[in-house]
Parts: sequence; structure tokens; C-alpha cells
Amino acid sequence: MLCCTGVGIFLGSFYRGISLTLRTFQEVFMFQFDWLIDLHIVFIIVGSVMGAFSLILLLVGFLATGATRERIYRGFKSRIGGRVSCAFILLFK
Repeated sequence: MLCCTGVGIFLGSFYRGISLTLRTFQEVFMFQFDWLIDLHIVFIIVGSVMGAFSLILLLVGFLATGATRERIYRGFKSRIGGRVSCAFILLFK
């Protein structure tokens, strides 16, 4: 939950900071940075991917611990599936 909260705070503060910077340059200096608008969109996409990864890791954490693990991952095939999914997430993190 801490990771999800951190990603949310990052996205909120970054969005607000870039929006105010763009507005300042447009209103005060009468100058517009086209690349800064594109960078704004790229960082929103990167932050959204970070949020998705944190939710996936939270789900894996819930499923891989305690009584849930014992109830869901009893058979050999399900344990292999869990290991493969964890390895997949760790590789692309």
C-alpha cells in the first residue's frame, strides 16, 4: 500500500508542477515549449505504468503469503505457475 501511495503522490505532484510551469511560461513569458508538453504526457504514462506494477506486486504479495498460499498453491503445477509469474514480474520490473 505504501508503494501505491508513493506512486499516487508522485503523479499528483509531478502533474501539478508541470502544469504550473507550463502556465507560467505561457502567461508570463509568452513562450511555449512543445517538447515540455510531450514530456508531460510521457511522465504521466510512465507513472501510470509504475502504478500498475505496484498493484500487480501487491496482488502477488497477497497471493504468495500465509493461508492464501497454502489454499491456492497446493499442487505442483500451481507452485510452478506462481514461481513463473513471480520471475516474470521481477524480470520486467
